Amino acid sequence: GAEADRARESEMKVMLAGGGTGGHVYPAIAMGDALRDRGHEVVYAGAPDRLEGRVAPERGYDFFPVEAPQYPRSGLHRKLAFAAALGASVGRARATLAENRPDLVLGVGGYIMAPTVLAAWSLGIPRAIHEANVSPGLANKLCARVADLVLTTYDKTRERLPGDAPKETVGCPVNPR
Repeated sequence: GAEADRARESEMKVMLAGGGTGGHVYPAIAMGDALRDRGHEVVYAGAPDRLEGRVAPERGYDFFPVEAPQYPRSGLHRKLAFAAALGASVGRARATLAENRPDLVLGVGGYIMAPTVLAAWSLGIPRAIHEANVSPGLANKLCARVADLVLTTYDKTRERLPGDAPKETVGCPVNPR
């Protein structure tokens, strides 16, 4: 009936993006599980050879591999090479997003999230990020500038992230299962 139609209209497709460590991956899975429990479709984009590449598929998430360079801490030549590699990664992520058409990209931290969040920004797809740590990582500092919503575990983190997006302290999601 009408109520079922309204429920279907509110369903979203969410692409989780990021990972690398359990501190990013397991909160992402907890958020993904909560979204799925509410009837949303959730997929995961990350590094196939890192933790998320194993855990997300094991938990039943469609997984989309992402390649991303790590930011070099020194050397102009390395930083220029990084910029070129990041641009290529964003281009590949744009193709993945165009094919999958999520309603929201939720970046969960780790350098691997940057290409997908930046690609979503370039395509006008809504973006949120979650920072699980008190001191934000470089990828979250970059992506906070283009996010529509910034979620943090700690109040203190909000002042450490740039950008004009609303910032909300939501804690660190854990898996109740």
